[in-house]
Amino acid sequence: MEAADTAFAGKRRTLRDDLISSYFIAQGQRPSAFSDVDLATLTPYLRALLVTDGAVTRLLEGAVLESVEVRVLDQRMVEPDGDLIALLELPATAFSLVRRRIAICGRQSRRTYAFAESVLVPSRLPSNFIGLLAHNPRGLGESIDQMRLETRRELLWFGHAAAPAWAAPAADNTAAVHLPLLTRSYRLILGGTPSILISESFPIDDPTSTK
Repeated sequence: MEAADTAFAGKRRTLRDDLISSYFIAQGQRPSAFSDVDLATLTPYLRALLVTDGAVTRLLEGAVLESVEVRVLDQRMVEPDGDLIALLELPATAFSLVRRRIAICGRQSRRTYAFAESVLVPSRLPSNFIGLLAHNPRGLGESIDQMRLETRRELLWFGHAAAPAWAAPAADNTAAVHLPLLTRSYRLILGGTPSILISESFPIDDPTSTK
């Protein structure tokens, strides 16, 4: 009986892992800096963040019962490297992109709930989108909703990863960030063309466990 229970549990775990992985179209192409995630150790909160295709700020607020704010750590024009050219399906000619790095923090607790880096193709977005984004305290997803843009998400890959070096200033002013971070990357498709590449990282300590 115990052997049968063990076999059933193993089969269920495999089915669950296959289900989550099936949402990501390029899991086999993830960067080498990522390590595998034992999905059995993730709480429902973290699994929801991993696969959501909606605005992360809303999901966070609903889960942690706290208003959050987007802190822009850096936003600048950058030149694409080979990986960005491939993932955003850019032409070979010179192209300038907007790179944006943020932290999502609780307004009262100052706790860091997420870090995100976005790379945007300005020519594939409405002319006033970058300006709106720069002044929107609710972030990228809310800016897209505000402009009523029709987008589609393509989840690329996920795994554990170390906190990026650029996140350190945010962590210094908020609650401690626990490593490794659960990280996922995805593309936003606008008008049939990849227009934004996003990587989001979440501390693996579940803030909802203390609610």
